[in-house]
Amino acid sequence: GGGFPIVLALAPWLVPSRKDLPNRGEQDVLEFVAQHNRFSKTSLADIHKLDKSLYSVEMVSCHLTEFPPQIEDCSLLFKIRFSHNHIISIPQKIGDLALLTDLVLDWNDIRNLDQGIFEKDAFNGLKRLQLDH
Repeated sequence: GGGFPIVLALAPWLVPSRKDLPNRGEQDVLEFVAQHNRFSKTSLADIHKLDKSLYSVEMVSCHLTEFPPQIEDCSLLFKIRFSHNHIISIPQKIGDLALLTDLVLDWNDIRNLDQGIFEKDAFNGLKRLQLDH
């Protein structure tokens, strides 16, 4: 399908695939896979433009200090893996991603968790949370 938004700055790291999504059936999605890259703030801000098609984001050893802005707008996200970075906190809005099953943040500098981040309806579908160092 040709229904993906065009975000040229991110194109080298986008992998189109087809997934069977719960309650949605087969769907064309994008997976963002990057290792050992540095991204500009502008490029990181462009990730949210993939909001209707992004299935997973893997940014390993990419010198991240925070989650990409507005990543919580990516409502199809099942997996976030930001291993081996310098992230210090998890944004509370990440818990609103209803389909998120995997949140892998090993080898980061997580110091701050907002009070109540795992309460109420947050992270309902989460099956794997990895924060080890």
